[in-house]
Amino acid sequence: ADAMDRMTAEILGRLAKGKVLVIWCFDQSESMLDDRQEIMARIDRVYQELGIAKSAQGDALLTAVTSYGAKAMTHTKKPTANVDEIVEAMNAVPTDPSGFEMQCQAVGYAIASHHGFAAQGGRQIMLILVTDESGDPASNNQYLEATIAEAKSSRCPIYVLGRESVFGYPYAMMNWVD
Repeated sequence: ADAMDRMTAEILGRLAKGKVLVIWCFDQSESMLDDRQEIMARIDRVYQELGIAKSAQGDALLTAVTSYGAKAMTHTKKPTANVDEIVEAMNAVPTDPSGFEMQCQAVGYAIASHHGFAAQGGRQIMLILVTDESGDPASNNQYLEATIAEAKSSRCPIYVLGRESVFGYPYAMMNWVD
C-alpha cells in the first residue's frame, strides 16, 4: 500500500510539470502472481486518486502496460487514459512458465517502443518495473548499457516495485535463528 501511494505521488509530481506517459512493466514469473494480484486490487484506487487531481484531467496522463518473461510484450494497443482498458491490459499479463526473466531487454524495449509516442505528444515518460528478482544475469549484462542509454535519451526515470529483489547482487544476507 505504501509503495502504491508513493507511485501515485511520483506520478502527481511529474503531472505538475506537464503531460505524462506511465509505462507499467510487469515480471511474468510465477513468483509474481500474488504481487500482480495485490497491485490489481489497488490499481483502481491509484487511478481514482490521480483522476481527482486537476493535473490529470483529460489526456494529461496516459498509461501503457507491458510485461516480460522469455520475451517482452505490450498489452495496450496504444497508451490510454481509460482505467478500464488499463485494468484489462494488466489482467492480460500472462504467467510465463519458461523461468526466463529478460528484465533489461524488456525495460529497454518498453521505453524504446513508447519514446516516439511520448516525444510526439510532448510527454514526460516514466516506467514502473514490477518484479521480485533481478532478472537473467546473462541478458542483463548484454542489454544493461543499451537500456541505460535508452532511459537517459528518453529522460525516463525507472521506478522499481519489488519486495525481494537484491538489485543484481548475487547474495542476500539473512539473519537465521534456529
